[in-house]
Amino acid sequence: MRLLADSVDVTTKRALILAGGGIAGIAWETGILRGIADETPHTARALIGSDVLVGTSAGSTVAAQISSATSLEDLYERQIAETSAEIDPGVDIDAITGLFVTAMSQPGDVAEKLRRIGSVALQTSTVAEPVRRRVIEARLPSHRWPEQDLRITAIDTATGELRVFDASSGWSWSTRWRPVARFRAPGRR
Repeated sequence: MRLLADSVDVTTKRALILAGGGIAGIAWETGILRGIADETPHTARALIGSDVLVGTSAGSTVAAQISSATSLEDLYERQIAETSAEIDPGVDIDAITGLFVTAMSQPGDVAEKLRRIGSVALQTSTVAEPVRRRVIEARLPSHRWPEQDLRITAIDTATGELRVFDASSGWSWSTRWRPVARFRAPGRR
C-alpha cells in the first residue's frame, strides 16, 4: 500500500503571523516577543527566523521591524523610550468597534462588508498623509524589503479583496505607502 505522503513532495515552512492593533498592538507584539526571548531565547530565534513573516496593520510593522538587522532588544527599547514619533490617533475604541460590528452585521458577502468598512475608514478624518507617512517611516529601521520572506496584507477598499504585498510585488516602502490601518491598498486613492 502506497501512502499519499510517499508520492507528494511536501515542503514544510514555518510562518509567524502578526495581527493588527494600532500602536498598542505594536507594543504588545514586540513585548510578547521580548518576553519569549527572555524565557526561551531559542524559541524567540525560531519565531523571528521563521521562513515567512506575515503581518497586517500593526503586525506588518512588527514583521518589518523583526526582519531588519535591528535586534529585538533595540526594538523593545524603542517601544519604552520616553520620546517617540508616534501621534495620538484620537480614536475611540468603542466607536471603532461599533463601526466594525455594524458593517459586518449588515447583509452582504464578505467583500461587501469589507468595502463598507473601507468606505468608513476612507471618510474618517485623520492626519495628513505626509504626517502619517513620517510616523510610519520612523517606526521602520529599514525602508527596504528584507531577504526574509515578508508579506504585508491589506484590504483593497475599492474591491474588498485581500491584497498581499511582498518583495516581488513592486511595492516600494518609501514611495507607495498608504496606511494599511485605514484599509487603503498601496497605490490607491
